Amino acid sequence: MPGRKVLICAGLVLAGAASAVLAETMYARTSAQVRAEKSLSSGVVVGLEQGDAVEVLDKADRHYRVRVGNKEGWVYYNKLSEERPEDVATLLSGSARTGGVQLTEVEAGGALRGLAPVAKLYALDVEAPDWAVQAVDNMQRLQFSQKELDDFAREGHLGEYAEVK
Repeated sequence: MPGRKVLICAGLVLAGAASAVLAETMYARTSAQVRAEKSLSSGVVVGLEQGDAVEVLDKADRHYRVRVGNKEGWVYYNKLSEERPEDVATLLSGSARTGGVQLTEVEAGGALRGLAPVAKLYALDVEAPDWAVQAVDNMQRLQFSQKELDDFAREGHLGEYAEVK
């Protein structure tokens, strides 16, 4: 019997070491949703903003089981990063260390979405055709619900719905 107790103790130590390795901090790459189950149709436990830290508890398939505060759930693997991402608005605002252009947060976000006023000036400068500028403006006006985006991803086998080979 003493040999069996030693094996059980060794197993518990190894299990504890494995869980300690999994319990690491990761960060939301962009806004993301922690869901109750590993499915886009599952209920949202808590929302994440870019840079929010989560504690990774487990990995299964293409999902991480995470803890945020006192809540636990699942996040698709590509929504998280081992390094805290830099805020895009901060990068574009031109801090003293980067010497970048000075933009307000609204202008920075708008420039990323398409032809904001600063980008329109650039389009004029490079003589972008009017039809191209109009096409981007038209795309910016399109709005989709979360359900429509989820349906699109499911039908196209994209993201969490991609087939595993």
